[in-house]
Amino acid sequence: DYVRPFKKQSKLEAGFKWSKVKTDNDAKFFDVSNGTRIVDASKTNQFLYEEENFATYVNYAKQWKQWNVQLGLRAERTSLYTYQAIGNVAFDSSYLQLFPSAFVNRQIGKQKTIGFSISRRIDRPSYNQLNPFLFLIDVTTYATGNPNLLPQFTWNYEVNYNTPKLNATLTYSKTNKVLNTAIVRFKDAFPNLPSDDNVTVQLPINISTTNYVGLTLSSPLKVKPWWSILNNANIFYSKFNGQLAGTRLNDGRAAVNLNSTNNFTLKKGWSMEVSGNFNSGGRSGFMVVRSVWSANFGIQKQVLNNKGTLRLNVTDIFWTNRPGGTITYNNY
Repeated sequence: DYVRPFKKQSKLEAGFKWSKVKTDNDAKFFDVSNGTRIVDASKTNQFLYEEENFATYVNYAKQWKQWNVQLGLRAERTSLYTYQAIGNVAFDSSYLQLFPSAFVNRQIGKQKTIGFSISRRIDRPSYNQLNPFLFLIDVTTYATGNPNLLPQFTWNYEVNYNTPKLNATLTYSKTNKVLNTAIVRFKDAFPNLPSDDNVTVQLPINISTTNYVGLTLSSPLKVKPWWSILNNANIFYSKFNGQLAGTRLNDGRAAVNLNSTNNFTLKKGWSMEVSGNFNSGGRSGFMVVRSVWSANFGIQKQVLNNKGTLRLNVTDIFWTNRPGGTITYNNY
């Protein structure tokens, strides 16, 4: 990384990064139910993965009067190779992508700022998501990776307004090749492997596009000198477009996430925290997620002349934070 300051509160930054990863995952499964070790060919597999990334960037920042501006550009070139022993499947690819960004902030009053930003981002799948091994979760559920999984690309636009009592951010984003986790019937994912009709598999997929618009609000309150509250709200709408298991997805839902944390500073070294969360659910790819809520409590006491702390925390007091959802396909 290189930083060059200039006069009049401006500077130039530039740099590059190179990384290379090689993995060799060799998983062997055996059936020993008859007293002898027999290779289970339906689950035994070997997966080779090789990835090389080269990135370079340049940023220019300038500040004058009430304005603060930063412009940037990052270029990334990725080369990757995968090989799956079962089926003798190989994949070789390389691509070059550009990621511009711009941030503009203006001081509009005492402790008040307004800003705008635009940026293009990349999120790569993890190595576990790319690994095609089958893992048994229970008698009717498997999990697997997807070696053909692609990174997702997002254009993100934000307007933010900040004061000591309120932080607000309005966001719109569009993501292509969205990374998402789906649950499908095993026969649809692996038609050549025998399975019962009620067996499913959890696997990562790329959904064509997602459009997201959301408003995030954060408001700290000082009710009393000994009582402070931090309230957060995220109101958003997500719409997904894609296709899986013979089903076309073109749907979206509005949702809201609420959180309130109350902190109490009591006498004689005692303090307490009470918090609550609510998630209205919504849509996550092919899954419609149900609503959940939870309440949490914590109390602590300073001891040994404030050199030690005794703490008790209870999370999800009423055991209500049990997430779930429903996936519906055309054929089941």
